[in-house]
Amino acid sequence: MTGKSSNTNFPFKNANALVRVELSSVVPGSYSISSITLSSTEALNGPGVIDLSVDDPIVTFTGTEDAHKSNTLRITEPILLEEEPVYFYILVPAKTYSDFTITINGMNEMEGTPLSWTKTLNNVNCLRSKITYLPKIFEAVDFSGSLEGTN
Repeated sequence: MTGKSSNTNFPFKNANALVRVELSSVVPGSYSISSITLSSTEALNGPGVIDLSVDDPIVTFTGTEDAHKSNTLRITEPILLEEEPVYFYILVPAKTYSDFTITINGMNEMEGTPLSWTKTLNNVNCLRSKITYLPKIFEAVDFSGSLEGTN
C-alpha cells in the first residue's frame, strides 16, 4: 500500500493485485500440492519503483535476474485435491502481463511419486486491488498424474 497527500487527507491505495489459481481433482484424494510458482518474463518482485504521480500508484519492479521473475507459494502441509476446488492466491504488481507460467509441484498419492505440472497463459490483466481469476487450468485426469488444461 502507498499513500500521498497534498493536504490533511492522507489516503492509502493498494498498488498490487492478487492472482487466484483454482485446483481440483476428478480422482478425489489422489494428488497433493506442495508448491505453486507463478513466473513471467517480467519482474514480479525485487528492486523497483512506485510511481505516485498519478492517482493510482504504479509499481514497476526493475530486477532482471530469474529470482525476480517468480513468486512461489510453498505449502508446509501438502493439500489433497478433491472434486471441490481449492483456491490459492499469489500477490503481483498490477499491470497486464504478456505471459504467466504456473508450475505446480505435488505428489501422486496413489503411486507415491512426485509430480510437476506447468501451464503458460498469455496477456493476463491484473488490476489494482482486484483478484484476477485465472481459468481452471489443471484437472487431474488419470492415476498417472497427467493433467490437461481446461481454459
